[in-house]
Amino acid sequence: MNHNLLKYLSLSVLMAVPAIGAAEMIDFESNIGYKAVGVYDTWTSSPFRTGELKGNVAITDNPYTDEVNGNNNPINESTKVLGAQRSRFGSNRFGVRIDLEESFELTPEVKYVHILLHKPVEGRVMLIGLGSRTERTGQDQYTEQFWELSNNTASTDTWFDAVFPVKGAGGIDIRSLVLVPHCESPHALTEDFLFYIDDIEINNEPTTRLSKEYYIVNGDKTSWKLDRDDRYTGSISLSGLVDGNQTAAVSQKSNKLVYQDITDQVFSARPGERLTPSVGFEGSWMHSYFYIDLNNDGKFEPVITAQGTPGEGSELISYSYLDGKNSLGTSISNSNVITCPAFTLPATLAPGMYRARYKVDWDSSDPAGSIKGGNYINDNGGVIVDIMLHVHNAEVTVNDHQLNGEVLASDGSKLNAYKVAYNNDFTVKMNPEKGFIHDGMTIKCGYNFDGKEIDAYGNRQYYTYTIDADAFNSDEMYTIPAAQMAKGNVLILGNMKESPSVIDSIATDDINKQSEIYDLLGRHLNKAEHPGIYIIDGEKIFIK
Repeated sequence: MNHNLLKYLSLSVLMAVPAIGAAEMIDFESNIGYKAVGVYDTWTSSPFRTGELKGNVAITDNPYTDEVNGNNNPINESTKVLGAQRSRFGSNRFGVRIDLEESFELTPEVKYVHILLHKPVEGRVMLIGLGSRTERTGQDQYTEQFWELSNNTASTDTWFDAVFPVKGAGGIDIRSLVLVPHCESPHALTEDFLFYIDDIEINNEPTTRLSKEYYIVNGDKTSWKLDRDDRYTGSISLSGLVDGNQTAAVSQKSNKLVYQDITDQVFSARPGERLTPSVGFEGSWMHSYFYIDLNNDGKFEPVITAQGTPGEGSELISYSYLDGKNSLGTSISNSNVITCPAFTLPATLAPGMYRARYKVDWDSSDPAGSIKGGNYINDNGGVIVDIMLHVHNAEVTVNDHQLNGEVLASDGSKLNAYKVAYNNDFTVKMNPEKGFIHDGMTIKCGYNFDGKEIDAYGNRQYYTYTIDADAFNSDEMYTIPAAQMAKGNVLILGNMKESPSVIDSIATDDINKQSEIYDLLGRHLNKAEHPGIYIIDGEKIFIK
């Protein structure tokens, strides 16, 4: 037994608590909202079901009140939490049980159960609902009614808001919740561990209450898999007149994951361009949907008009079928249609990096994937694919920024909001101030250079490249390749440093020495203007 356990817990099978009434949140600061706490195991032969072992569970002081988030604010200031011990003698569905003061109904519409969790061991988290069907009067009131893994991947050694989507056919009353902190084989555990839960809340919000998760899906992004093998998506495409037909591979056939993150790849398009999104889907009787996060706020928000078309501000841009119509408002009699209609990218859309989402689903505008009724995206063989979309103008803007010199265009023009044709090579020339030489340059290609390369939503904003001095030709010129110029605007940071010191002029007739010197300094100095002795790496070098 873990000796630290006695500090926080007392032994019990179910610890009775006076019933005071229902509450929207169970926070364990009072007795409101629950009747009893204990442990539970779905394994019928579990020693915790047979009575051979008792579970360690109790209301206790919060041992992690000092934890803070990235803004240095406390994560969970609750004084009381529910603590329990995960036993190696329980099955992979062993957890802590909370008997509710009042039951809630499972309906076809999804509800989300949020539970704060703190645990030291990695592993999936599951929620089990115990209750009964109202029409089955003889059914045990604590029969298992659902088993749901958390939508989000659990963190360790910090407070984490586990989110569980729950639903049913209706007429099912849930009277107890069982939080399984480690839904993995107990054989992998070397010892028992303590875990803590707090703030149980049931609402309609799938987003975590702590650190906001962006671009959500209705399942764990790393483990939510298809429940069939005959349908999968192998590619996505975007076609237009400006940048042609662009295609990216999707590995769903091999990895079976519903969510596919390929945001390391980029499609490109011009504001006002006519575009057609498409998916390489193997199967039938499914529909496709295309989203763009137009306001870059970490989510996709569909707006559908009464006519069945995307409304003002809708980030669901195009779809092949939704409630009998496609995104053009055309009635679709045969719902076995997978091809999205073409659409026009808003002409006023600012150049920049945007996240786009392709979805294969059945008659659902939900960007996180359908989990309504019997219409689960994973059951139907659908997919959610995120990729970056680079919206660009016909030209990109080039600027330079450095001290002790400047970077110029090859013709000597200053790089002050200098315009260069998109996806073209561009040659620059180094021009250090007198007494300085250059040591290469750093270039940034993209947008929002004052921020981070990857923004708060996980979207890349720019790329950074380091160009060594050796890459420049004898005229101090370097050509930035078109592939980098196609990544957005360009900011050039020239690396300038002081030139070697000039001492008294001393001639040398050593031709080999002269050649060596010129190889070292020829790129940086006008030899006619700088005769003399130069100090390089602590060694005197003579120039005639």
